[in-house]
Amino acid sequence: MSQTAQIRFKHLSSFWEGKYATQGEGYVGRKGEDHRLQTKRIESLLLTRLQPDDFYRNGLDFGCGWGRFLPFLSRFCAHLWAVDIMPPVLDKAARLVPNVTALKAGYPLKLPWRKPRLDFLWAGLVLQHLVDEEMFLDVCNE
Repeated sequence: MSQTAQIRFKHLSSFWEGKYATQGEGYVGRKGEDHRLQTKRIESLLLTRLQPDDFYRNGLDFGCGWGRFLPFLSRFCAHLWAVDIMPPVLDKAARLVPNVTALKAGYPLKLPWRKPRLDFLWAGLVLQHLVDEEMFLDVCNE
């Protein structure tokens, strides 16, 4: 893990914490688009891939933010792991649905499990923010 990647991770974390502090839940939407409408639009796209009878034992919402997709994803997963870099948003995410465990991601990313295995992974609107190649490859490897 390079020092450059660590610095970029700290910058990324500070950037998102600042946006959340100034914009609240709307920090994730497109400019001029209500974040609730964006969430509904993305959920409808997910329903083209997920069937109503699909059900997974363990799901992961990577980069969950304040958990806007957790209520939707909880319909398809017995248990969800909600991972993000910002503790303030994780507190909210942890309270949205009963079947969620919230985890703060650090860098290097070391998720605290090997078992149970994950059956479902959602990383909506997240990976494009991992602009450091080393960081991106580390996250994908984990």
